[in-house]
Amino acid sequence: MIQVLVVAQKEYRDAWRDKLLVTLIACLGVLIVVSIVVATIQIGIDVSKYQQALIKLQSSGQTSMLTPPQYSPLQMLRSSIEYLEIIGAIFAIVLGYTSIARERSSGVLKLVFSRAITKTKFLTGKVLGNLAIIATIVISFCFFAYLSILVLGQVQLNPSELLKLIFAGVLSIVYLMIFYCLAALLASRVKSLLNGLVIALVFWASFVLILPQIGDTMDVDNQVPGGFFASLNLPKTAEKSVLTHFTSYETFRNITEISSPTKHFERASFAVLGIKDIYNSKTLSFIVKERLDNLIVLGAVAISMIGLLYVGFIKNKEIYHE
Repeated sequence: MIQVLVVAQKEYRDAWRDKLLVTLIACLGVLIVVSIVVATIQIGIDVSKYQQALIKLQSSGQTSMLTPPQYSPLQMLRSSIEYLEIIGAIFAIVLGYTSIARERSSGVLKLVFSRAITKTKFLTGKVLGNLAIIATIVISFCFFAYLSILVLGQVQLNPSELLKLIFAGVLSIVYLMIFYCLAALLASRVKSLLNGLVIALVFWASFVLILPQIGDTMDVDNQVPGGFFASLNLPKTAEKSVLTHFTSYETFRNITEISSPTKHFERASFAVLGIKDIYNSKTLSFIVKERLDNLIVLGAVAISMIGLLYVGFIKNKEIYHE
């Protein structure tokens, strides 16, 4: 256990000395703060429009026709989650790649395994060290989010909202570990380190950008601001009735989306944070039950990637004798 902790501590220290990683962390923090500032301004604009419309309707005695806007403070984190999906995944890939490539390129692995440490302990130390790095980043993200909502949004989160923010943070750690393990696996298996990084970025583009974008583009409801069916004033039952005529199309679109772990993370985190209005006033236990399929898939993919990393690292003997 001492050997594992020594490797983990070294990984943690080395990451904070890496200027590229620190730069990515700083960029992510700035984007989070900016996104909350923009969301706060937009809410202020919406409230101002509502108040102006209310004054006009009061003069004509038709205030019952106007529904006041409903907001949840955690909804301001929508853009922050999207930045975490994209930039956070890149950060995790760089982290996973450098954690293995550093020792491979310098020939340190050969020296390390001449000592009394097993490959399992060595890799466990690396995984724990980088898990601590990712956890530190996500905890900082949650802290900045809480502070920004409090200071910029002038809203104090209640205990239920704080719990949801923490739960979203846990989901973020699981999501980022998937990309860390993917990059570390490729860096330990592919003979050319550069090719390993390129392949990891191809997976990132496919999972984070291409597949979710295809699914969103194929969704008719996303092509009109506020929703296509809502613009037609169709109730939910009528919407489902219409979609029954496009079962094959909807099935293909959904399969395209759920083939990406990013989409499962997005659906679960958007529900937990109330970004999707239907989950806005729901309890965390209710949301977990509703999004259990996304949570299971996300957890299964993370566990599978960790397992593949261990098998790939331990079974590969060629890279240790370059």
